[in-house]
Amino acid sequence: MIPCRNRRFWGSRRECGLISCLTENPRKNFLTCFLVLSLTFTASACDKEDIALVLSGVAAAGAIAAVAKSESNSQSQTQNSQSPPASNLTDAGGGENIDRLAEEVRATRAAVEAANQPVSIEDNDPPVIDVPSNIRTERKEIEISGTVKDQSRITELNINGKPVPIEDNGSFRVQREVPLGPSAFQLAALDERENRAEKHVVVMRRSSDSVEVENKYGVAVIIGNRNYVPPVPEVEFAYNDAEAMKRYVVEELGFREGNIIDLRDATKGAMETVLGSADNHKGKLFNWVKPGQSDVVVFYSGHGVPGLKDRYSYLLPVDADPNLVEINGYPIDQLYANLGKIDTKSVKVYLDACFSGDSAKGMLIQSVSGIGVDFVPRASVSHLVVLTAAQGDQVASWDEEGRYGLFTEHLLRALYGEADGEEYGNGDGEVTVAEVKRYLDDSMTYQARRLGRDQNATVLGDPDAVLTHSKN
Repeated sequence: MIPCRNRRFWGSRRECGLISCLTENPRKNFLTCFLVLSLTFTASACDKEDIALVLSGVAAAGAIAAVAKSESNSQSQTQNSQSPPASNLTDAGGGENIDRLAEEVRATRAAVEAANQPVSIEDNDPPVIDVPSNIRTERKEIEISGTVKDQSRITELNINGKPVPIEDNGSFRVQREVPLGPSAFQLAALDERENRAEKHVVVMRRSSDSVEVENKYGVAVIIGNRNYVPPVPEVEFAYNDAEAMKRYVVEELGFREGNIIDLRDATKGAMETVLGSADNHKGKLFNWVKPGQSDVVVFYSGHGVPGLKDRYSYLLPVDADPNLVEINGYPIDQLYANLGKIDTKSVKVYLDACFSGDSAKGMLIQSVSGIGVDFVPRASVSHLVVLTAAQGDQVASWDEEGRYGLFTEHLLRALYGEADGEEYGNGDGEVTVAEVKRYLDDSMTYQARRLGRDQNATVLGDPDAVLTHSKN
């Protein structure tokens, strides 16, 4: 007996047997099987192979029925006195039943063919990519796995532009190597209606020898300025930079989540509220620091701009006009001065910004070329370390594939331990300013050169100052 491959739609072994009934012995059981089958058969319920089996059986039975009808007519012409013995094909009404059943065969065939036609689905929704957004690992090789589903057929799935195979159930899995620190993967799925979905996955790899620490008095200010008032271009990956640095501060430095002042798209007012103003240094950061016991980290990813008149550097709030930055910008010199007035254990400042007036998406200041500026603070600040993305006349580049600022990406790899390796450091488990500078001068500067740009990190502070510990 031929089995029904889609039995859950047919409901029972008896109904599955109807297919076998039609395909194995159609002459004997055609009428009975067909009548019962016509009550239970739903063309859309079976797969194409099941439908093909049914049609082949019905066609065979129909052909036998036609032969039987022809024989019956011939016999009636030669035997006028007696009717032939009733057959299983004619005992339910003779030729009229056969004609009716043949018509039903044609109708059934038409229904099956209609069921096999592509169904028009109104699908304006993008595919759904189900995969973890954040992956933590100590392994060099990681697996990215999940599912992608949609009403329509998925035509492609890419990770960082490379195609990924999808199983019939929508699942996928790929292996990727990752360096220490952050790695970003952009997943993109497209369905046959050209609806597109994207998902950003961040993999953070830390050293297997990383020290578990708790810094309960540590305080961090994390600023990611992405969306500026037009016509100032956005800083596309500022949010990613800020989130990656936040994870580093919490997971590697041991800062408490509640001690992170996290700003996105900060206005001048918001920055002054946290970092203080020219007239009052006692902002939110000042209030959160425990005198003499707090390590402080300040991170900024966004635009930086030079003053056209004073030639000093300014962080650009999202509501500022870069041509009037002396009025509505946040001066770097003011940042250093206010930090110097706070009684801290240590202060580390990381700035993924450039101050030339140029950017990865074009000039910020109208009608001028890039301007060189000075980063050196006017007043000396003790235990202050500053690392910035570029020199005064350079542009801070982005890693389009990694989806981070080039400086943030390589800085975090250095801080996660690569800078303490034998190529850049001494392997003593302490990542120093000098080791990070050597790492950035090699890896970041080289990557920028591949993009056709010059980019060299700028460092202020004691070269022997320890930024973090990478292992026991």
